[in-house]
Amino acid sequence: MISKDHNQNETNMQSADSSKNEDANAAVDAPVKTSVISDFWRALALLSRVPVHGIDDFRAELIARSVWSWPLVGLLLAGFAMLPAMLVYQLTENILIFAIIALAGMVLLTGCMHEDGMADCADGFGGGFERARKLEIMRDSQIGTYGVVALILCFGLRLVLMSVAGDGGL
Repeated sequence: MISKDHNQNETNMQSADSSKNEDANAAVDAPVKTSVISDFWRALALLSRVPVHGIDDFRAELIARSVWSWPLVGLLLAGFAMLPAMLVYQLTENILIFAIIALAGMVLLTGCMHEDGMADCADGFGGGFERARKLEIMRDSQIGTYGVVALILCFGLRLVLMSVAGDGGL
């Protein structure tokens, strides 16, 4: 038989646990003061490999607040990727080498975030017939044949477009 004291202790423990959970939830749900600048830095930290000190909170609502700055981050990263490419172009006047260096710069700055997602998507759609299987393939960290082909086509297309645009063809 369970005593009244045992039941009371259990109730007190549950109450203490729930108040701890409420405190933890309140800390997580507490509104975070953000600014335009912190939104931009959060976007830079999320979308690149550039170390951004002081930005370590990537909750969904904070990421959602920073979406407006994603195009600006893309322009900034592209600008930094273009610097060595433009220098090499001034020395060689070879637009294909320019395009290769610019793409390499973007890959280094972004950590292949977009390319990884595209390869996963290509593997999923190419390798699975049922929705659950496609999602399983997309979550797999290994790259498959469709992912490799998609990457080759994507980089090839980007090189060609940059080369044609650089030669004044577009």
